[in-house]
Amino acid sequence: MIQAEKQSIDEQRLKLEQELDQYASNLVHLRTSYAELKPKVESYRATCKDTFQQYMTLTNDWSLAKKQTNESKIRVQMTKNQIKYFKNFYSYELNKCDLFSMDMSDFAKFWKLEWEQIVEKIRHDFKLLYEAIRQETISFYEEKSKEVQIELEQITQYQQVKQEKYIKIQQKLQSEYEEVQKKLTYEKEILLKSEAIYFKLESELKTIQIQDEERFEAQSNDLYGLQESIVAMVSSVEEIRRRKVYLESEIIIYRHLLIKCGIVKQIEMPSSSVVSITKKRKFIIESQCRGSINIECPLDSTYIRLMNQSASAVIDISRWLLKRRVDSKMVLQYTLPNGLRLLPGSELRVYSKLGGAVAQKSSDQSAFSSSLHQQIILNDVFSMGIGDKIETQLLDEKGEEKASCIQSATNDWIVCD
Repeated sequence: MIQAEKQSIDEQRLKLEQELDQYASNLVHLRTSYAELKPKVESYRATCKDTFQQYMTLTNDWSLAKKQTNESKIRVQMTKNQIKYFKNFYSYELNKCDLFSMDMSDFAKFWKLEWEQIVEKIRHDFKLLYEAIRQETISFYEEKSKEVQIELEQITQYQQVKQEKYIKIQQKLQSEYEEVQKKLTYEKEILLKSEAIYFKLESELKTIQIQDEERFEAQSNDLYGLQESIVAMVSSVEEIRRRKVYLESEIIIYRHLLIKCGIVKQIEMPSSSVVSITKKRKFIIESQCRGSINIECPLDSTYIRLMNQSASAVIDISRWLLKRRVDSKMVLQYTLPNGLRLLPGSELRVYSKLGGAVAQKSSDQSAFSSSLHQQIILNDVFSMGIGDKIETQLLDEKGEEKASCIQSATNDWIVCD
């Protein structure tokens, strides 16, 4: 359930991130469009300015051409007036025969007046022509200025509309981005809470598993202890039976001796005897050694004995590894301590906790010599293990096998009376 919620939260977060990326790409696209539109507007302004300059140049050229045309017209008109004047003068000479009788002063005045009239008329015509040209130029310039002003206002208005639209879109995207960010923050908080709950449940599960493993291990140790106790009890019973048989045989021998000597005249025998039948299982023991160290393991699994079979060599077994498997399960891995040496003909017994307790109760321990018989009690190993197949190995510091002992139980049982 937690995994499904976590997966749904991840999908929602991925969807929100995709929407956020799409909005960001749209915003970048609008910014790019605005950046592309800005140089276009600048180019339109530059084009308008160039057009206006071309218009002013053409206007000046047109004014010069118009001025030259008017000057040509004035010259033509002056030429026509001169022709007309000479015609009138020629007719005047023909009509008036008494030209030579006129006074020279009157003739000069006459020409002066005529010249002044002609000049005045030319000035008047030039003023009219210049005024007409100026009015036409001013009206044309005003019309073109109005057109350019209208175009500039349109461009400015279009730019303002675009900018307002861009600002609205940007505000909308900003609000959507803030909303998406809030949703994402909320989803992250939910995800963190879910992860905290998941980790808490996982830690509780691990604690329960560790407790169960500890309980199982304690029960297994108790079971192994009970099995070894049973085996020790069985071995003790067998030892008692063996001693009983030995004592009975001694009693029979002493009885025969006493009868021969005439000390005992009558021996009472019990009327009935109890016959016990004991079944023992058969084990096959295979021992191998690659050197002077040999391994022996009793069937009650109370200890492991290492013996130095050399007659003269002292063997250093420091840091050697002792391994034991019971039914393919590793029950012992023990590294021998530093400074441990075996003298010629000496032995080392490695006891389990249970085997050490049995060894302390045994009366034979007081007869052991400390130089030839050494012992180590492993208090953290409760039992050496009992099973159908027991494998014991001794490895040196390099990991090479120096000795081994394999005890395999068969399906045959031996019946003992």
